[in-house]
Amino acid sequence: MRAFGALSAYDFEILVRDLLQAEWKVLLESFSPGKDGGTDVRLLRGKNLRTVQCKHHPDSALSGIQAKLKKEQAKLGGLKFGEYWLATSARATPASKKSTSELFSDQGLVPERVLGVVDLENLLSRHPNVERTHVKLYLSSLAVLEDVLNHAILDRQRYFLERATSKVKYFVSSDAVSDVHDILDRDGMCIITGPPGVGKTTIAESIALTYVASDYDVFDVRSATEVEEVWRPGQKQIFLYDDFLGQTSLMEKLDRGEDHALDIMARRLSESKTHKLILTTREYILASAQMTYSKLRQPHVLNSKIVVDVGSYSDFEKGQILFNHVYYSILGEAARASLKKGKAYREIVFHRNYNPRLIESVVSAALARGGVAANSGFAEFMLDAFEHPGSLWTNIFAVELNAPQRVLAAVAGSRSRPTDRKRAVDTAHRILAAMGETRRISDQDLDVLEGIFINIVRDDAGTVSLGPKNPSIRDFLVGALITSSEIFSRYLSAASPSALAEVLPLISSNDSRTSKVWSELSRESQVQAMDDLFLSVHEILARTEEADLGARIVRSVAEALRQRAPQGRPLQIVGALHVALCRYAPRVGDQETLTAAFWALEPFLNADEKDALLDAMRESWEETMDIAALPTVLEFERAVDGELAEDIEQWLLNQIEDALENYDRYGFSTEYEMLNSVEGYLGYIEGDVGDVAGRIEAKMASLWEPDEDDYRESRWNSSTRGSEGGAGGLDGLFALI
Repeated sequence: MRAFGALSAYDFEILVRDLLQAEWKVLLESFSPGKDGGTDVRLLRGKNLRTVQCKHHPDSALSGIQAKLKKEQAKLGGLKFGEYWLATSARATPASKKSTSELFSDQGLVPERVLGVVDLENLLSRHPNVERTHVKLYLSSLAVLEDVLNHAILDRQRYFLERATSKVKYFVSSDAVSDVHDILDRDGMCIITGPPGVGKTTIAESIALTYVASDYDVFDVRSATEVEEVWRPGQKQIFLYDDFLGQTSLMEKLDRGEDHALDIMARRLSESKTHKLILTTREYILASAQMTYSKLRQPHVLNSKIVVDVGSYSDFEKGQILFNHVYYSILGEAARASLKKGKAYREIVFHRNYNPRLIESVVSAALARGGVAANSGFAEFMLDAFEHPGSLWTNIFAVELNAPQRVLAAVAGSRSRPTDRKRAVDTAHRILAAMGETRRISDQDLDVLEGIFINIVRDDAGTVSLGPKNPSIRDFLVGALITSSEIFSRYLSAASPSALAEVLPLISSNDSRTSKVWSELSRESQVQAMDDLFLSVHEILARTEEADLGARIVRSVAEALRQRAPQGRPLQIVGALHVALCRYAPRVGDQETLTAAFWALEPFLNADEKDALLDAMRESWEETMDIAALPTVLEFERAVDGELAEDIEQWLLNQIEDALENYDRYGFSTEYEMLNSVEGYLGYIEGDVGDVAGRIEAKMASLWEPDEDDYRESRWNSSTRGSEGGAGGLDGLFALI
């Protein structure tokens, strides 16, 4: 039995409309909630009228709501509605259908036109495409939730599933959902892009859950490599790769070879019938990536995308988002009444700064602040936050948090992913001690932060992790960390190398599209942050042993040095960076990271230093190198006029030839997947490729290949959505709050 109790009265009406549209194969009108005069759904063709009345009473028997139906009939009197139907989520028997039809005899109701919950269950089974657009209907039931959680092979899967299912109640279904499903059915991959806070992750998670309910294993991945690691040929798997180009900076991801890996992954997905990949990213980061990385301009990567922005939502859908966040919160009657007073909800929905994530943050902030903000002053508090969105978090961070809370928020909230609680707290304590602060972080401090800035995650083993509440809050906390010299200078000495490798790239970006946080800081804050960094370089490098992290840190510092090199320090800093990169180079596994670090440092090096660094780097050029890394190394050797270019070409050709004969050795499930991937590598080889090209062409000619004309970009916009009655529809909706 589906979870009809998880639906609001409005959700139920829309479900009935969609089911009957699918069953009758006609387009039906639906009317706004409230005083609809007995009409919820209507079909009017010429002189023929068909009317459907919806009554949402889950977990009730139709015979048990007769008193309510009598009151409803008394309002209708002898009004006629053409062919009259009644749909209810109550349980109905033949006897109760008969008595109900007699009650509405003046309207011409007959038992066959009374649809109870069992009838609706039957319609849902007949029209599964309708069901998958009404996520709350089945993912809110305990039985399905338990079944979904049983799919959790790893702790991270369980955390993802628990988090995603807990957020389903806020979800507002829309055309975007069906569009994403269509793209996944066609291409196996869909990129959801748009501005921060518009609901990209919510849409992606909700869709991933619908696949889980269809027996797919879901994986919350953090790189294309992780997809490869858990990929199982023939198994039903869906991968969610949130913020696949980084949350705040393009350098967070694409300096690790993600463009090559995603190119290969897209080709595999287009062939597989059992694998799906949903990616999300901010629009400005994607635009920057397209300009910089040619692999992300390939049709099979970028033509399977859907763009979501605030303008994509109808006014009524905006109202539903606000309604859901308030309706399912613990805000009291006074707060809810404040939204209805003077129809304040209209001002919020029509506000120029409307943003779904901002609504979530305002509700959390009001509850954390308490007092008037969480009661009669809630609507005013929200409108003020919409007028001055930056001040919402700034005031709380600077005024309402104590020093331990601010430091822990900056430490844990600046990470892109959850980090171990003990590690985060220990780092915060070291910073507080260096500041001369004697107070320690308590459980009460964590309780305060959890309501506003931090998510606390607990796995089955009892491990507790801390992370930012959402990417927009991470943006704010990264900015707060960098602009507070008192905290940042100590953070550079106290944070782990992995944490520094995430934050430092933001200090080295000149491109506002790549690092929005850095570009929005004042010049004074930028200069101070770079000074703090340069003073800490030697100490940071001394305690960084992991080679890939070290190379990323060297690159970030070198990029910052190119922006601003304080007198008296550049040569000393360059020497430290050169020595460190020579030490890391032979052990670096990610060649994209290593070559990027070289080019960042190269302008400061003399000929002898360049040669020494090249020798160290070439120690990691091995014949066992992964085929995906060889093009990067080959391009680098050509750029530095290296003598190894011809050898690397031959290595690449050898791996292609081997893959043609042993495709399963390289993780491909079919020959087509392999051919689609390795064909692109031939373009890197300038010399003679023998008969390899002919062999690939012959093999591909015998296999099916998708037509590139099938690829297209989908844009979800308001022109495809009805207004559901405009402002009047909002009035009816908020009458239910």
